[in-house]
Amino acid sequence: MEQRRRFRSVFISLADRQPIVRIKIIYASRSDTSEPAPNIKSRAEVLTKTLRDLFSNAEINVSFVGATELLALSRKGIDSQIRLPLAEAPIAREGNRFIILCKLPEYFKAVCDDTGALKRYLFDSNVRAYLGNGAVNADIMSTLKRDDSPDRADFWWLNNGVTVLATNAWVMAKEIIVENAQIVNGLQTTETLYRYFSESADLGDKRTILLKIIVAVDAEIRSRIVKATNYQSTIDLAQLRGLDKIQRDIDDFLLDNGWFYDRRTNVYKNMGKPADRIISIPYLAAAVRAIALGEPARSPRQRSRSLRDDQVYETIFNQKWDLKVYFGMRRDR
Repeated sequence: MEQRRRFRSVFISLADRQPIVRIKIIYASRSDTSEPAPNIKSRAEVLTKTLRDLFSNAEINVSFVGATELLALSRKGIDSQIRLPLAEAPIAREGNRFIILCKLPEYFKAVCDDTGALKRYLFDSNVRAYLGNGAVNADIMSTLKRDDSPDRADFWWLNNGVTVLATNAWVMAKEIIVENAQIVNGLQTTETLYRYFSESADLGDKRTILLKIIVAVDAEIRSRIVKATNYQSTIDLAQLRGLDKIQRDIDDFLLDNGWFYDRRTNVYKNMGKPADRIISIPYLAAAVRAIALGEPARSPRQRSRSLRDDQVYETIFNQKWDLKVYFGMRRDR
């Protein structure tokens, strides 16, 4: 009611200036809105006419949002903006590709929220989660703990750096602002660096990290960048398949039913979820091939082919199947 009162007051006070009012109506449901039902269309027409009688020169727009659109919106995630102070002038090309050096403490602050927790939504487009204290991450931590001076051995000399995808980026004063940032390569480095500085490391550290910032909006181009930047390391094909829509659908469905689908390696393990309720992509592919497709003899020895061969993969992970098929493959059956 307070919002209504304010709108009315402002609208009347500006009436002599003939303000343009834009009204957006969203009719949301769980149905398929590619072709709205006649009664729904008529409701929209009645509502539009009523509003036009009240606001004669208003711009009125009606949109129908169904199950598909709601799912896409729920997966959009947070529109994340990060600000990265520049240690040196950036290398830029045509305003949509930047290579910069950022001091380690400043990068640490940029990837943390106000509570000091890591902004994990920055890794939503990454093909895997933190892999623990393996050889690579132990080596990164060792490099950080050596605390060399930048002149003797700067951190970026010894590390491949981080690749960031964005929808927009620009330099302002001595920092670069990155919109809708997604770290698509360098998660292990970022997570290790976060753990290092969270353990009361020196925030006066002068060493720097190399960041590649790529502005790309097209979904196909972004997908190609994710795959290309991750081919540099040994990556199980299941991890790359984990970015597919069908894999996300299965993940959401199993999660709603109390199971955890390991489409991004180690995500649920790192969250402390019980191991006996985590299902991997290769396991599910083998189970579907053995049970749903009736090929038990071929299933174990061709598990990897199920993910490598597009035709076999699309047969196993069929977009037209009810997701309950995959729920039926869980381990307790």
